[in-house]
Amino acid sequence: FELTMSSDEISNNNITIYNTGQMDLEYLIDPYGYQSTNSDINQNYNWVDISSNYETVIFSHNDYASNDIINFNFEFPFYGNSYSSLIVNPNGWVGFGDDNTEWYNTGLPSVDAPLNAIMPFWDDLNPNNSGNSSNMSGDVKYQINNNNIIIWYDNVRHWVGSGDIDGTYDFQVVLWNSGNIDFNYRNMIGNINSATIGIQDASGTNALLIGVNNDFAHNELAVNIHPKPIWLNVSSLSNSIIPGESDNLNLEINTLNISAGNYNYTLEIESNDFHNPLIEIPINLIVNDLPCDGVSPGDLNYDGQFDVLDIILAVNVILYGSTDECDAILSDLNNDSEINVLDIVSIINLILD
Repeated sequence: FELTMSSDEISNNNITIYNTGQMDLEYLIDPYGYQSTNSDINQNYNWVDISSNYETVIFSHNDYASNDIINFNFEFPFYGNSYSSLIVNPNGWVGFGDDNTEWYNTGLPSVDAPLNAIMPFWDDLNPNNSGNSSNMSGDVKYQINNNNIIIWYDNVRHWVGSGDIDGTYDFQVVLWNSGNIDFNYRNMIGNINSATIGIQDASGTNALLIGVNNDFAHNELAVNIHPKPIWLNVSSLSNSIIPGESDNLNLEINTLNISAGNYNYTLEIESNDFHNPLIEIPINLIVNDLPCDGVSPGDLNYDGQFDVLDIILAVNVILYGSTDECDAILSDLNNDSEINVLDIVSIINLILD
């Protein structure tokens, strides 16, 4: 979908899903629509330096979240709810619910994983703690601002047990008041392929898994996680279509209170079609807040054609002026900031052409 719209406009667009197979076709669209991009693909690496102004998180144990709940100055939207406080766990995740002491990471979604949580690097980590675990190293620090909160795992070491896994990790998670989430990895030394990276909701049924037990989180990598944009509403979100039938999806694009600019989102439709289990539909939206957008200069009566009526209206603007901003813009065909006989000639030329 390629759309150009003015501010405060609504556009309804349809997608038809046909079942041309021989069994029921089931489709599902994530109502929250979280997606991610990263600096290996299409964004810049950006580290937020808070080394001169931060608070330190105090842990009593290397698997237990800090007893100190961090409160911040805005409402952070996450999976349909809003939060103004969070907990920090030493094992590379932050959350908005109960603590989870599990150090053995899993894939997502999972009810065994931290719930209602954001996991930049969920692994068996071992930062400095008052429990004095062996080989502990590094601190977790944070900074609160008006529009974001930064939690920095500053050279935190991996737990060194009987195995051969070891490493020191310098990374941060940034939560923005818009609902966007950044993971920034500055210096990941040693083993990096034993962590879970992603987010999941409070029930453990909706999640965005970015990586699990792989080497995704390398040095100088930035990841941005963003929810479905507020200007897009999709219905219905799921259905089962019998063979030979179809279903219509409605995509409502609403630019109310959306600033002028370019916006992009890829709608993902999952289904049980094993040939095409995931359909991606790019939506490119241009919001233009210019007056009279979409109307051709010279078409003063907005009927999509140039004729004598447009000449009459332009003459009236010359003789009597107009309080309508669009009249002045559409009448000034030569863009000289004056409306005169030269503009009338230009309209006549459009008619003759």
